[in-house]
Amino acid sequence: MPNWCSNRLYISGDADNIRKIYDAFTTSDTAFQTLIGKDSSYTDEQWYEHNVSRYGTKWDVGPIEDKCVYDGDDIQIEFETAWSPPSSFVLTLCKQYKVDAVLEYWECGMGFSGKEEYTYDSGEVYLTEDQWEFHEGLYFMHPDEWMNMELEYLIENAIENSVSLADLQGQYSFLSDDDMNTLTEKYTNF
Repeated sequence: MPNWCSNRLYISGDADNIRKIYDAFTTSDTAFQTLIGKDSSYTDEQWYEHNVSRYGTKWDVGPIEDKCVYDGDDIQIEFETAWSPPSSFVLTLCKQYKVDAVLEYWECGMGFSGKEEYTYDSGEVYLTEDQWEFHEGLYFMHPDEWMNMELEYLIENAIENSVSLADLQGQYSFLSDDDMNTLTEKYTNF
């Protein structure tokens, strides 16, 4: 059984292309294949190698209608993939549909997270990316969400396991000064 990688994909571009992408994610059992096709150089027996190479992950996804927010010329999609983010899929999608995309991903089992920004320009796709340890990435991508959803659990777990405040602060040294003060206050008053 794989570790599941959570993904949040933002795509913007031409309204017609965005609609095609939305339709594929909300109606197809194989959204990746529907949108960018298969690589014919692989045989059916090489499905695993194909998927990892073509999509960046073991399996295709879909349909995920309840996790799509569609707004004419942009879309936000949330889905899970096996083991890793679908980076290869997103790169090919941007090339084929002439769209820009931001892929945020996190996987707690192996403790990683990251953000990839794909910019389409005149037939080329330019990629900028950041990778972090799991909690650090979640914090940098969505600090308010992290503070509201993760902090209390982490403090409770630290206290149950006799982790000192200093050690806890050391584990989350990436926090802003204000957020570190919040951590200190909540730990002290727990």
